Amino acid sequence: MTTHEPPRAPLERVSALDEDPAVVHGFTTRRGGVSGGPLASLNLALRGEERPERVLENWRRVAAALHPDAVQWRIAVLEQVHGDRIAQLHDGAGPLEPAATADAAFTTEPRLLLGIRTADCVPVLVAGPGVVGVAHSGWRGTAAGIAAGLIARITEATGCE
Repeated sequence: MTTHEPPRAPLERVSALDEDPAVVHGFTTRRGGVSGGPLASLNLALRGEERPERVLENWRRVAAALHPDAVQWRIAVLEQVHGDRIAQLHDGAGPLEPAATADAAFTTEPRLLLGIRTADCVPVLVAGPGVVGVAHSGWRGTAAGIAAGLIARITEATGCE
């Protein structure tokens, strides 16, 4: 991995995926946002006493760091349940409204950013021609084979192997 440090939201990227301009991706840290208190600084979830405008600004900073045009793209996040549910997404309701209750998602839609949150869980990113998938792999999801299940669902839905 290489570290890219845009002025506002530092991202970690997989250098091999950077070679494919169709795969816009990044892994965030807690740095580079506007949230305060125990949620400082790049909080991407509306929880507790966090203000929606802060979460929206943090997502805007992430989008701007991902791609010059991404602040205009749609965002889809999940209501993560520490399981093995997988959703195919065609649109997103924005960072404040979950698009599905699941721990993994994939899309074939261009300009749709998929977001998952992890702390001590494993983030999974898979990409193939015309498809991108993400998973939040906690111990239950890992034991249930969520990463393999995500790949199987992508293969079934798109024919991509």
